[in-house]
Amino acid sequence: MILLLLLFFYIFERLILNTYVMGDTKLYTPRGKRSNIYMSSLKEQYDAIIKYVNTPDSELDIQYRGNYVNIYYLGGSLLKLSGRESIEFNKNYFHLPKKGDLRMTDIERLVHENYKAKILKSSILGKLPMDIIEQYRKDALEKVSSLEKTRDEKINRLKSAAREVIPCILEEFKSDMRKWKDNLQEVGISKSSVNERVVQHYISLFNKEANDDSDFIVIDLEYALSEKSDYCIPPNQKKPNAKQPRIDIIAIEKSSGQLYVMELKYGLDSTEGKAGVKEHFEDFEKSVGHEDRWNHFWNDINDLYLSQINDGLFSGNIKLKKAKPIFAFVLKPKNLDEVDAFKEILNKEGLDFVQTLFLPVESANDKPQSDSFQLNQQ
Repeated sequence: MILLLLLFFYIFERLILNTYVMGDTKLYTPRGKRSNIYMSSLKEQYDAIIKYVNTPDSELDIQYRGNYVNIYYLGGSLLKLSGRESIEFNKNYFHLPKKGDLRMTDIERLVHENYKAKILKSSILGKLPMDIIEQYRKDALEKVSSLEKTRDEKINRLKSAAREVIPCILEEFKSDMRKWKDNLQEVGISKSSVNERVVQHYISLFNKEANDDSDFIVIDLEYALSEKSDYCIPPNQKKPNAKQPRIDIIAIEKSSGQLYVMELKYGLDSTEGKAGVKEHFEDFEKSVGHEDRWNHFWNDINDLYLSQINDGLFSGNIKLKKAKPIFAFVLKPKNLDEVDAFKEILNKEGLDFVQTLFLPVESANDKPQSDSFQLNQQ
């Protein structure tokens, strides 16, 4: 009995140690690391979704997020795939308000369990008497119930669909999201259909292995460093209350396999305040670009890349070079004058040695063209 207990504690200790990183309690799931039950009961649908996403004309982009996968469209999350049988689509995409109607943020405040405290943060609801609020809450609960019903019906169709039908259903999801984005502009909630996330989305779309005109493969967007990773900025080197860095673009140079960490700037106004260029480079040097930390980051990115190869997103012909990542800026200028102005900013900050990839100027009304978003050495 004693021997069995000792064996149990030994196995338990080994399991615990295996979940720790470098002997520390760093419990986090790197991107590309998924459990064996991931989408296991929906494998046929998952494979069909990934296959369609990987077609050039889908305008969809897949991004791995630890134990789940996001499918992006027009810079926003279209679908979230996770767990054994979980497919998520944001119910908010079915909310198409008219001018003067409540926005979704206020509706969500009204349906919250602690709605009386939540509405105080609303510039509209916070000024209304409680009897009016109660009627608004009743309407909001009915609205959300209707949105959830519509969403669930569409998700269930996708879950039960045959492989050959899935592309058609995904096109319906895309149409729903387009209507939602158009509505945001019509009612004045959104001023432009183009923002940094949309630019990011098209950069990822048009820099793939099959695109011979691009020098890079984009393998990840919006990579948030975990506080529990071995390549985060140590607490004693962070500014007070500062969060860990979020990397805009992670890419591999096709010719060399070199890993790149890229910071996207859409227009010169994105270099102001906390978004300044110097802060981004300093964060890189303290984290994934640090001599003692980049190796751990490289290992996680390599696992991510191998997972993408396993899913058929890439061929595996291009190997990731084991070397410290290179930091680079990507500037999508809003006018031609911003190119020289950005170079001046880098020079002023003593960062003129940092590589910058300049993308062409593009009108917000133009349909995105691949050559406007391709990353090439300059």
